[in-house]
Amino acid sequence: MFVEIHQSGKLCRDNAGFTLVELLVVIGIIALLISILLPSLQRARESALRVQCLSNLRQAGLAVRQYTEEYRGVLPPGYIAQNDDLGVYRWVYWPERIARYINKKDPTAQFGVNFLRCPSRSTEVEYTYGINYDGSGADRGPWFQTGAPLYYNLGQKINKCRPSWFLFADTWGNIPTYPLRNSGAQILNPLRGWPLNQDYDEDGPFDSNQSYVQYIGPFNGLATIHGNKSPNFLFVDGSAFPRSIREWAENAGEMYDP
Repeated sequence: MFVEIHQSGKLCRDNAGFTLVELLVVIGIIALLISILLPSLQRARESALRVQCLSNLRQAGLAVRQYTEEYRGVLPPGYIAQNDDLGVYRWVYWPERIARYINKKDPTAQFGVNFLRCPSRSTEVEYTYGINYDGSGADRGPWFQTGAPLYYNLGQKINKCRPSWFLFADTWGNIPTYPLRNSGAQILNPLRGWPLNQDYDEDGPFDSNQSYVQYIGPFNGLATIHGNKSPNFLFVDGSAFPRSIREWAENAGEMYDP
């Protein structure tokens, strides 16, 4: 590189641009910084989505509480066959029951997208929160199965539910082609109708029942959406926080009726 001496006696370059070597060094430094910062940014983004998911669950929990106040303390049915608001006899699922307490103008429009789908999930799945489902016909838990011949999933009185029981949590979601009003994701209780028989994540305790519920995914329907094998849960007392698959499998803190 040529230099010249000005009258001031200072050396200066004959060209103010970068050399190829300098440019490559700068690009290398930028690439290195990106490789260092990107995982942190991804973790920060996922942390924000987890918080938003918990907010969705709390919103739905408030709607459930409002429903119970209007219906003498009884939780909404998980699903039941009856006439809907338009007089059509069909299966009516719990999201539709609580939707009007969140969206007053149109109870079903975008409800799943805004409140019942985890923000970490693809928009191809309409909603991703499923109920704590006993499935044994023993009238236990917040949503219990009773009646014949259709086995309606009727709700209990909320004051008969332990505050530590979860109402709903992250699941693999409904069938994408189903509309909201025809969908019902469930998390199957492993202590009675759906005993755990497989260690899906190979961490020690059994946590899945693949031989019975292959269609519903591992962990009897729970989904580890946010990493660390910790779905988000909404509890009877209105709190929402993540619990690990191990804690759920071992019923730590009595998350469901033993």
